[in-house]
Amino acid sequence: MTQKRAEISKKVGHYKSSKYPFSQTKKAKLRFHGKKAKKEKVYPVIKDLVDQGITNITALGENIGRSRKQTRRYINDMARLGIVKLNPETRTVLKENRSEYAWLADNSFAKIPEISKWMDDCIARQVTPHTMYQYMTTVRYIFNKINASPKYAVSSKKNAIEIWTRFIVARRKEKPDAGTHGFRISYKNFIASHEIIFLPRMGKTYGLSSAHDNNAIYAGVSLSSDIISDIGKMILDDGDFALYVWWRIGLRTGGRKSAIATMLWSRVYFDEKNEDGSESFKLEQHETKDPRGQYHIGANGEWKTKYPPLDLKKLLLEWKSKCGNPKFLWFRDNGSDYENRIRARKIGVIMSKKLGTYYEKVSDRVDPLTYQYMRRMPSHLMRHVLAQHMKEASFTNEEIAESFGWRTSDIVGTWYTKTSEKKRKELGRRGSKVIF
Repeated sequence: MTQKRAEISKKVGHYKSSKYPFSQTKKAKLRFHGKKAKKEKVYPVIKDLVDQGITNITALGENIGRSRKQTRRYINDMARLGIVKLNPETRTVLKENRSEYAWLADNSFAKIPEISKWMDDCIARQVTPHTMYQYMTTVRYIFNKINASPKYAVSSKKNAIEIWTRFIVARRKEKPDAGTHGFRISYKNFIASHEIIFLPRMGKTYGLSSAHDNNAIYAGVSLSSDIISDIGKMILDDGDFALYVWWRIGLRTGGRKSAIATMLWSRVYFDEKNEDGSESFKLEQHETKDPRGQYHIGANGEWKTKYPPLDLKKLLLEWKSKCGNPKFLWFRDNGSDYENRIRARKIGVIMSKKLGTYYEKVSDRVDPLTYQYMRRMPSHLMRHVLAQHMKEASFTNEEIAESFGWRTSDIVGTWYTKTSEKKRKELGRRGSKVIF
């Protein structure tokens, strides 16, 4: 009896080398990227992917080189063994609570004391993990480029300036026409966490000014109504209705790329009415520029309410009937916040590139600054266009900021708009009546 029980144990028991215990026959094997592999080799990989936020069955299958059907069998078996959890109704994989900052523990650069302190400061200030990763990657590039250390850079203000100057010289020798905005923002953020801050005048001297001087030169960039109409017609003639909807949403709401990409049908209110009972329309977009503790797909931001014209309502109703997405406007729900954020970013990049191709077709009809900006920020240009057209329609900076979600009216007046031609003429007429 004892010998028989031992044989059964050997045949069906737990493997000591397995991170996650399970029952199987000794010869049972799986194929992992085309090669046979035991379950104890594959299941930990799947579990790690789930921990990273990848819970879509197709995406998991692509990562381990297996079909959706086979991956579903793995997941069902893992759920039976308690390795992963499934939604009891939809049978989709549930992402267990895991810190969005867990990647810091695996990053050697993040373990450097000066960088670690910086990352802790970012977490305390509720900087998103995605932005933190961009900051850190950029700063690491700076130090690697000139073979310098973070410790030296933050030991004094003089050294911080030296490091930045050395990097800028090396960067401009290599790429004279390349911008430095991303590097400047990331490096400033890093040294500020070590109490190295420059006053505007001194910062401007070394290219580390706190003022967004470079952004101000694009105040007033815009597209005429004729150009807007022509771009829309070209998009429709090419049969890209999705891009046309994106284009019109951007122009009529002023939403940033990420805010448009993450829009929800549940936040589009088609049945809205005015106080007198007449037809109205509103929608909400989630902006992450200024975190306000309002979370959407795992990102901290703020819901901004907009009241666009009724023609956008009709357009969105048509798009809703065509797109087939019950939750998001641009993509199907992937089952996890992480995957939905990735998908939204991809949508934003795709739409921006597409818009860029149409901008090129009207490039000979715009001023040099507008042409420069439309190449740099294709989707963000729509936000500028909205602001400038509202300014020319005699909206005040305060009204534009309140209606379309800018933080302050100063931002609208400094970085987005210029006094309209109509207003300048009016001021000219008033000025001509002043006798002195």
